[in-house]
This record gives sequence, structure tokens and C-alpha cells, in this order.
Amino acid sequence: QCFILIIYNTLHFPEMLVNLIPPFMMRLSGLIINKCPKFLSTKPSKLDHSIYLPDKNVCIPLHLNRIFSMIPTMLPTNDEIQQLDHINLTPDTDIQDPHDVTFSKQEICMVDYKGVVKENLPDNHQ
Repeated sequence: QCFILIIYNTLHFPEMLVNLIPPFMMRLSGLIINKCPKFLSTKPSKLDHSIYLPDKNVCIPLHLNRIFSMIPTMLPTNDEIQQLDHINLTPDTDIQDPHDVTFSKQEICMVDYKGVVKENLPDNHQ
């Protein structure tokens, strides 16, 4: 199945033949990123080594290029842009400031000084 994949607030390097997307940013967009290759999984399934979109019930399989996970892509035609479903791989916001410490602080609040997840977390984190 083909989709139009949309990546907001990204860097464009015309000389690069690949698009690099931090899984962190895709997770902020509500996607479930399963990076473990199927051959390394203890119980391989369709969801291993994939990007899962729960709101669309769509699973995009990842491929391996040596040790790097990737999605095969191509430049769409104008007709494809109009006809295919669009999927946002990253959020359409300005939250991608690499110097922002908000996410670091949120992560620190989740664990104790040993790195163990705290027991009394808000409901949205259990």
C-alpha cells in the first residue's frame, strides 16, 4: 500500500539520498515505532520492525539496509499526491528545538534516582 508521508520541520539536504527521521519525533505524532527487526524478536509478528498508526490501523513495515532501518520511498506524482492517503510522520508543531529540556525533565520525573520507573504515576503513564 502506498501513502504520502509528511515530515514537518525537517532539514533538507538535496545531496542526501535518504531521509533521516528521529523515532522520538514520530512517537510524538502518536505513531508506535517498533525498531526490533523480526529476526531478532522472540515472537516475530507483523508489528515487529514497523511503524504502526493506531488511528488508521495501518502498519508500515521497516526494511533493513545493512544495520539501518528504513522505509522504501519514492517521489510521488501529482496524481498520487491528490489520491493517496497522507500520513504525518512528525507533529506539525515547532517542538523540535533540540535545546529544549522539557522532554528531559518529563523523563526524569518518571524514574527514581536508580532509573527505576516510579510506582505512583498519573493514569496516562500506567
